[in-house]
Amino acid sequence: MWTKIHQPHYIEKEPKAKSNFEVKYVEVFRNNEYYGVYGNGLFNRLLELNPNGYKEKVKARWMALRETYFSNETLMSKIDEIYTKFTEEKVYEREQLV
Repeated sequence: MWTKIHQPHYIEKEPKAKSNFEVKYVEVFRNNEYYGVYGNGLFNRLLELNPNGYKEKVKARWMALRETYFSNETLMSKIDEIYTKFTEEKVYEREQLV
């Protein structure tokens, strides 16, 4: 997986297009498949300026989530649950027919 940052795709098609704010986005490619992630730079600006200890709050929230909803055990349990459901409903067998 790799990322690259550049101007929005419409710049090439509409070179005279203007906006009042700079639009930033990251193109994410995974196994040569494109996944675009768009934004207006707010998250990056919050990280840069760190108002009211924003970075520490984000880190604390992430750590709390890693202990509950995003713990390895919870994530693996969810994956197992989905795998079992797909197996019981013969989803994998149907995929092989396509």
